[in-house]
Parts: sequence; C-alpha cells; structure tokens
Amino acid sequence: MDVQNKRVSAKQDSVASTLMMELERRYFETQSRKEQAQNMATVYFDYNGAELSANDLTRIAATGKELAADANRKITLQVFSDESAGASSNERMRRNREKAVRAALMANGASKSQIELVEWTGAFTGFDRFDRRAEIKRLY
Repeated sequence: MDVQNKRVSAKQDSVASTLMMELERRYFETQSRKEQAQNMATVYFDYNGAELSANDLTRIAATGKELAADANRKITLQVFSDESAGASSNERMRRNREKAVRAALMANGASKSQIELVEWTGAFTGFDRFDRRAEIKRLY
C-alpha cells in the first residue's frame, strides 16, 4: 500500500471512530432519558458474563430494600443479550443474568412475586456492550 492510500485509510478509521463515539454518546443520552422517564435502572454485563459489579449490587440492594419495605410494590425485569453467539447460548446467558439480578433483589428482601419478568424483544442496539444489560423498572 502506498503512502497516499495509508493516509486515506487512517483518515477513514479516524472518521469511523469519531462516528462510533458519537453514536455511543447518543445511546447513553437516550438510555438516561428512558431511565428517568420510566423510573428504571440499567445494569450492564461484561462479555459472556452474568456477574454484578459492586456498584450494581449497591443499586440493586436499594431496590430490593424498597420492595421489602412494601409488599405491594413491584418491578419488571427485562434482560437482553448481544449478537455474539447463537440463539440458545444467548438465551442461556440472559437467564444467568436474570438469576443474578433476581438473587440480588431477593437477598435484600424482595419476594419472587414482586418481580415480573418481561420477555426479551429480540431487538439489538447494534452495540454489543450495550445489549448485554438488564433493565429494572419500578412500578411504583
């Protein structure tokens, strides 16, 4: 590849990187507005993981304690996956993430009857790391 082609390629990579950063920024803005409007929290997971971070555990614990304080309160839990594996593998990963979030809620006093599971829609954001998430929506 000659020098001119390398420069063009480098410029294209730079433009693509800038566009991706802008799309990610817009995703987070949209998700933040959705969280506020729907009284919701989002938990993100690592690739092929279902472990909750210390920060996520703290946030989920607060919700579990809110549920424990009032048996009439309920939440919905919807878990997503990315497109990196086959359908059965993605389903298994969603179930593992669901179990992790539910266990953290119940460890802090929530009852199983207060947690309504919402099936995954099958939609992807186009950003694998954002698709690996759980959304906890308070219904109170």
